[in-house]
Amino acid sequence: MNMQLTVILSHYLDTYLCSLLYICHQITNLPRSLKLTMSKTIGKDNVTEHIIPDRVSNTAWISEGDFNGKLLPRITKRLELATGLSAYGAEPYQVLNYGIGGHYKPHLDCPPNFKLQRVATMLIYGDATFWFNLNKAGETDLSTKHAGCPVLLGEKWVVNKWFNYHEQFSTRKCGLSPDE
Repeated sequence: MNMQLTVILSHYLDTYLCSLLYICHQITNLPRSLKLTMSKTIGKDNVTEHIIPDRVSNTAWISEGDFNGKLLPRITKRLELATGLSAYGAEPYQVLNYGIGGHYKPHLDCPPNFKLQRVATMLIYGDATFWFNLNKAGETDLSTKHAGCPVLLGEKWVVNKWFNYHEQFSTRKCGLSPDE
């Protein structure tokens, strides 16, 4: 039986998280390449990005070298230590802002046959929540479907970090069956 492991890291990233959330709130003062834009999802063709009503939010992508290359590498190192995974080759940090009515309907971060093999997700929203999207055989774990509930008052800021499958061979060994 495949049991999904979800870990909540309360206060693990406090100092760093506060800095990252401060950056989120300053996002309107960032260079044009880092500004929030309407969130998109990758279509069934695994190439085309679409704006769809299932996802109502704004997104910015920030990389290790942004903000003088000081803050994000420290956060990434903490995430690597907490998860035992390598962030080498990982996607940039995804910063999301959900305004009133903003939401994301139930979805998988790594659906079957998805071009980006996201082995794991670290979702930072107050605390950090971590889960594996793929089992050790590299198959999508359907129990990782999750959603972003609609914002009824104020706004919500979320930061995602996705760890890629192919970068984990030395840290997360392959299994012979999905249950390993």
